[in-house]
Amino acid sequence: FYFLRADLTRSLISAGCDQILNDRIHHSFEAVFGWKGFKGIQGHPVAMRGGVEYYLSDQTRVTASGIWDDSYYIEQEVEHEIDSHWTDSATQAFDSSVLQTKQSPYHIGFAAAYKL
Repeated sequence: FYFLRADLTRSLISAGCDQILNDRIHHSFEAVFGWKGFKGIQGHPVAMRGGVEYYLSDQTRVTASGIWDDSYYIEQEVEHEIDSHWTDSATQAFDSSVLQTKQSPYHIGFAAAYKL
């Protein structure tokens, strides 16, 4: 699936693709162009977005996504279904927009969930 869209309110136009390669692999990518005050990659009015989803097995899924405009943000999650009740996951992210602040640009998290 390929697309072209415009958001006249925010002065943006974008083009991208959403690809389901098979039952276990899914990719999405988009290029964004802005023409009114849009700050993109290295001061240019262009940004990139993307994401992937992979099913490594019937129980394990990996997702990753990122945005690159005047800063960049990337994140990844691994989720594993232990049994019909328990699921655990690990996430990590990096946000370059907070590098000059007291906030850490890194985030790491772990979770476990129980379904009745």
